[in-house]
Amino acid sequence: MTPNDDDDTKVITFSSDYPDTDYRFLEANQEILDQIKNNKKLVIKGSLTDEAVLCTDDKTFTIRAGHTSNSMLLVSKDTNKIKVALQYHLELTEIQPKLNVLKDLLYSKAIDNSLDFEDDENLLGFSFDEIIDRIQSSEKEIQQYLLKLNTLIYKNRYIVLSENYEFKILELILSEATIGAWKLDNIPIDKCIENIRAPEFIIKHCLQLYSKQKSPTNSGGGGEEIKGGGGDDNNDENICSLDFNKVCIFRAKQLLTLSNKSNMKFEDFMDNWKDTLPIEIQPNFSMLKGIAILIPSSSTNPKEKSVKFINESILPTIPKARFKELFQISTRWSIDDIEPFIKSTIPPGNSLEQFILTYSRPITTSTGEKMIVTRF
Repeated sequence: MTPNDDDDTKVITFSSDYPDTDYRFLEANQEILDQIKNNKKLVIKGSLTDEAVLCTDDKTFTIRAGHTSNSMLLVSKDTNKIKVALQYHLELTEIQPKLNVLKDLLYSKAIDNSLDFEDDENLLGFSFDEIIDRIQSSEKEIQQYLLKLNTLIYKNRYIVLSENYEFKILELILSEATIGAWKLDNIPIDKCIENIRAPEFIIKHCLQLYSKQKSPTNSGGGGEEIKGGGGDDNNDENICSLDFNKVCIFRAKQLLTLSNKSNMKFEDFMDNWKDTLPIEIQPNFSMLKGIAILIPSSSTNPKEKSVKFINESILPTIPKARFKELFQISTRWSIDDIEPFIKSTIPPGNSLEQFILTYSRPITTSTGEKMIVTRF
């Protein structure tokens, strides 16, 4: 370069430490840029079995390499030295985090009986810091999922009850209600604690889960601590008012779990369901949305229906695999029926209809009913 060359021309040279492998190019949207500018926390979480993710306070993003045919140079503004040349950059895509890993983690230490509390308390559940370190998700998404799992906090550790233990405690509560001639909207909490051989906070937790009112303590971690009863219109802290719908669903799950290997005919199921409930409670199959569906009892008699129990939590987390399994259960679905089984896998920014049409196609039956069938 000579003094007569254009003043806008700059000479760049390779730095002595080229290539500096500490640098990567990251393509960030405005939200991520704002997080950086405002000194907000961004966390990259890796895994031995899954790709790394970047987490803000409330969202989770995959980190993937986007390759280009041209080299991109990172040049120091002060020295015009090239620090590194790269042919790829990191792309961020917002995702639904794989929180089923959190469920598996908590249920690996689920409380299955009262004797579990006689062991070392530090072996019970997990602290919030342990959960944050292990789960590839933002803190807010983890907190919301902990509430969904009905976790409880015991000495700053997050615990879940096994389904069998939870059902056992509620069964004992309902038995005490029958023996004591208590109305389900007027359950005395102290009598339950006195008569049921289980830790007090477990009994209160189950009462709260199935009550009309839930008052989770703001622990900052998404679990709940039981401070009193479920409550009633008189705000009597010793009285719990059980939610009839929740009791109905509890009894239905008991029946469906027992008959999971052989579907029950709809009429038989409804009769058995009613028999398990107090006379003042009238169950309705619509209560079981997202829990069970009606399917033809046989190909020769499609009008006769059977009840099929579906455990959404054990369905595949990959959308295509989940749709495949659902269409194996039933070849035709209404959007209303399938929605609760797929909504947890819908990618951020996708509408329900857009997501459904990716893996299925609409049809209209001979009776004019709009349904969806598999696309594959």
